Amino acid sequence: MRYRRLAIANSDDLLFGCAPKPLLTRQGLRIGGGLVYPELNFTLPMMEVTAATMPTVVRHYQDIIKDALRRAAELEAPGVVIEFETVPPMTATPAFGLEIVGVLLDGMEEARRRYGLKTVLRMTPNDNREFTRPPVMRSGEHGVAVSSYNLPDAKLAEEILRRKLAMFQTADIDWQRVLPETEGLSQAELVRASEEAAKKAVLGGSTRITSEALIAAVHEREAASH
Repeated sequence: MRYRRLAIANSDDLLFGCAPKPLLTRQGLRIGGGLVYPELNFTLPMMEVTAATMPTVVRHYQDIIKDALRRAAELEAPGVVIEFETVPPMTATPAFGLEIVGVLLDGMEEARRRYGLKTVLRMTPNDNREFTRPPVMRSGEHGVAVSSYNLPDAKLAEEILRRKLAMFQTADIDWQRVLPETEGLSQAELVRASEEAAKKAVLGGSTRITSEALIAAVHEREAASH
């Protein structure tokens, strides 16, 4: 691909916080729309991240996100960008990172309900291939791990769908009917299915997601992926 012109042709139009096509987030933050939102970047104290220490790791992140967003609300921030950069064990064991993402999203939703604070999460996985010197990009232990992954099991599929549909009424969903239909779908495909079900509900003037609507969205993703 050859680029023959710049997205911003006039250098006078290069303004910090402004983009030709701003990004509008689900909660209403307009990234690149002229208003620069504060970004919060944090990590753990020096400690091991293992299955045995994960309960402590979770508590650290719960405390961080709760206190940080409370202070942001007190400072009347118009919105906050949360930057979550994984540590190496969270890349090596994705379930660790996924659990922390859930903790952060829960804290962000609580801040939205309690303070009306708008937030968005940006996740940056670290690249474990750099542990090898010189880095081996397409082979070796870390290279193979980057290019392969396991499909979500039923428990993880339900968690993904519930989180993506957290702002909708899902009490009527029969998960025992829905989850067998999700077998073979990746996390990204489950996210797309939930978004499709949510979009159709909104277009129909409803906030209620039914089992039938979610199963139909899952089947659409299955058809699109084959």
